[in-house]
Amino acid sequence: MSDTSQTPSDEDDVLSLLAKTIIIDQNPDANRFRGVGSLQPLEPTSFVDEHGIMNHVHIEPQRSRNGRTLEIWWGPGAEARAAWLLIDRAPPIKHEAWTATQQTLYGTPPHPNHTPAIIALIDRAVLEERRCWQELDTLNSEPTLESIAAVNMQAVLEHVCSLSGIAPGGGDPMLSLEKLHYELSDDLVLLGRYHQRIKALGCESKAEHAVDVVTEANAQRLLNRFKEIWAAIVGKLSPGQLASEMEFYAHQMQWPCR
Repeated sequence: MSDTSQTPSDEDDVLSLLAKTIIIDQNPDANRFRGVGSLQPLEPTSFVDEHGIMNHVHIEPQRSRNGRTLEIWWGPGAEARAAWLLIDRAPPIKHEAWTATQQTLYGTPPHPNHTPAIIALIDRAVLEERRCWQELDTLNSEPTLESIAAVNMQAVLEHVCSLSGIAPGGGDPMLSLEKLHYELSDDLVLLGRYHQRIKALGCESKAEHAVDVVTEANAQRLLNRFKEIWAAIVGKLSPGQLASEMEFYAHQMQWPCR
């Protein structure tokens, strides 16, 4: 049986610990946390384990005028668990790096000494998500017929799969996407069709004896439709962007609780 006794100095040290708090907005469209509020003194018996480490997480549901909120308090040693909860409360469609990060966090034992490793883990996932969105900047900016025609749709498919939680190398990405998120797969199929039509427009406009005359109105219609479909895809992927929020959380972990 382990010795759970503490010296007076240890006990005073534990009693002086404060827990950090972070609030999640749980609205129907997305889950977003607003940041770390004032440090709140907590009853140490609620958070201290037999080794004197504050390693539990306390969740407090609240109500606000904008919708339901969830407040998470954590103390030294509970950083991995709090990070796991933040990812778990996010929308289901999110970058596959966050799923992998969550699995690693689940197996991380609570201890304050693990904080640097947890921060590094979060930072890697932040970079992966942002890199994915940067690769799609051509479509997220104001696209033209020429820029769309030059897009590598296979790369777009792979990035969308990553952003929806599908890791590469697991077989046909479109089949995987269809099984998990069929609406996204339908949108991508439609996007690919319009991409082919836009590419065909470029070929027709260069042909000397094109059968069909490419009209400006037809070209604009295809461009607008392509942009509408892509906007629908982004609308499904955007709520799962966690880079800014988790980067903020990792930054807060670097500050002491007391």
